[in-house]
Amino acid sequence: MPSAGSEDRIAHRKHVLSIDLGSGGLKTAIVADTGSVVASVEVPLTTHLLPGGGAEQGPAEWWQGVRQTARQAITESGLAPDDIVAVACDSQWSVAVPVDDHGDPLMRAVHWMDTRGGPYNRAIANGFPRIQGYGLFKLLKWLRLTGLAPTLSGVDSLGHVLFIQHAYPEIYARTHKFLEPMDFLTSRLTGRITATQKTMVPFVVTDNRRWGTTAYSDSLLAMAGLEKTKFPTLIDNDGVDPVTGTFDGLPEGAIVTIAGKSYRLTYEGGEWNAETVEDAQSNVFHKAMMLTPRGQARCSGSVFDVLPENGAFR
Repeated sequence: MPSAGSEDRIAHRKHVLSIDLGSGGLKTAIVADTGSVVASVEVPLTTHLLPGGGAEQGPAEWWQGVRQTARQAITESGLAPDDIVAVACDSQWSVAVPVDDHGDPLMRAVHWMDTRGGPYNRAIANGFPRIQGYGLFKLLKWLRLTGLAPTLSGVDSLGHVLFIQHAYPEIYARTHKFLEPMDFLTSRLTGRITATQKTMVPFVVTDNRRWGTTAYSDSLLAMAGLEKTKFPTLIDNDGVDPVTGTFDGLPEGAIVTIAGKSYRLTYEGGEWNAETVEDAQSNVFHKAMMLTPRGQARCSGSVFDVLPENGAFR
């Protein structure tokens, strides 16, 4: 908690809620626009090591960790809701999360230490003439289009997807999208399943010769034997798409009560979309209203005090 003497100095600053999902733990911090860390909290994460080179983590544990650490960091910071203007997520990479059309995980995430996709990566990489385990012409194409190639050990996200496709075909069939951890958390916070060119790099399915691409490469997908529909909509690397849509049956100005707190909804403006009618000081709002995968809008509201465990507003 900041000291009484520091309150005047931090009152005029803007702050970001920063979420760092690492391999061994999840860290959440409140960072001021000066770069100073006002508060930070960390919780450990469990990695499940399995026979045959398997390694998995639980997306539900990630989300619970976000809720727990964010709530604690906000409390310890002593900040008012209006002082937190954004939420930023970063995470470990080469970790594949299969989700359904509601954004709910269908199994534990396949971790970057998992090598069970190795045989499948080696199979798609094989060819003649062969060099270092790769078909030469395939290798040249991957390097030219992406700047890298699938790992022969299978520890990248492409190997994880191929592993799920072959070892768990029923889960693969039910998968709406495959996500990296930072995009999974972003979907929980916003209600939209999206990714960027840079977050999708470990899947080796985007043409990276042009910065900011929002399209998948048909030829790279064909080389992997995967469908474009299994991957999330790509948004610009440096921003987010405009927010559109409304809640079903909730017009402009409607009052909604969640967990005993009342809110007035507004669809005007791109940044403030949820206005508190009462008890504003006890909640933090993401100030965003996004479309769900089902085409209905939901308010991310106060993720840490109001939002249900699964992240959905129903």
